[in-house]
Amino acid sequence: MPKAFPFDKMVPGMRDLEMIEDTSKIVNAGMNDKSQISLIINNLVGGNGTLIHQKIGERLRSEKQQKVC
Repeated sequence: MPKAFPFDKMVPGMRDLEMIEDTSKIVNAGMNDKSQISLIINNLVGGNGTLIHQKIGERLRSEKQQKVC
């Protein structure tokens, strides 16, 4: 497994490429069912949990905008 420390950037090979899309599908399905959604994101998923969080948020906002338009 690639080394992630000091967790300040994305690390190639640490993140499943479909992870953002899969997470988005799960969150949207839960929201459609009016379920409470909790995500646990850590540095081990790609080297920087904050950047993963931002990518998921961007994906969800983009999908929401596409539904509105």
